[in-house]
Parts: sequence; structure tokens; C-alpha cells
Amino acid sequence: MEPCTSNPENVTRCRACDRNTVDKLEQVQKRATKLIPELSKTYSERLKILNLPTMKYRRHRGDMIELFKIIKEIYDSTSVPDVETHGIIRGFN
Repeated sequence: MEPCTSNPENVTRCRACDRNTVDKLEQVQKRATKLIPELSKTYSERLKILNLPTMKYRRHRGDMIELFKIIKEIYDSTSVPDVETHGIIRGFN
């Protein structure tokens, strides 16, 4: 399979895989926090007590860090795909 960014069709497939992976990781994190006997609370309460973010938050944070790197041109230009918008932003002309 090609890297996600080299083909627009792969981006959709990759996002679906990422979503499945995030869901599985979230399940592991839920089970792991249940193993602590002193924490017989809800999942969100356990996360707060343990000072852990949700997997969804971590993914969004990672996306924002990557976007920052791209905007600030921290990446080597050969490693980032060239995207031309032609003035169109999410279907708005």
C-alpha cells in the first residue's frame, strides 16, 4: 500500500485505519486503568485522577503539532507532499 499522503484515495483509507487503531488503543487504556483497584470510578474520572488524556485528544494534539511544523516549514520540503488548493477551501469557491 502507498503512503497515505501520496494518493488522495489512501488518505480516506488511512483515516479509517487510524480510527480503528485509536478505538483499540482507547479500549486498552480503559482496561489498563481498570486494573488499579483503588480507582473504581468511571473511565473519565480515572483519566482525570491519573492525569491522562483521551486518545481522541492525543490524536488532535498530534495533528496540530504536525500542522504547526508544516506551516513553520520545519519539515524538509521533499518530505511533505505539495498540495495546491487553487483558492478552493473545502468545496467553497
